[in-house]
Amino acid sequence: LYEQALNIKKKHFGEDHFQLALTIGNLATVYRQLGDTEKSKHLYEQALNIKKKHFGEDHFELAPTIVNLANVYSQLGDTDKSKH
Repeated sequence: LYEQALNIKKKHFGEDHFQLALTIGNLATVYRQLGDTEKSKHLYEQALNIKKKHFGEDHFELAPTIVNLANVYSQLGDTDKSKH
């Protein structure tokens, strides 16, 4: 269902509109819960890039996605990236 919602948003808003970031982040969470941390990492990075493009590098809207991405890096054993 998240993928269906994402496809609808992409058709309506385009590929990198900030409205997509929330749905991409939710989809990333699902993949993380399913154990597909690589797919989850890719999606969180995509959501983060969209948010950075829209809000800038240090906006508070980035924080939840950064935390989720850090958790994925930690799961993958990349502790250097998870603490930065």
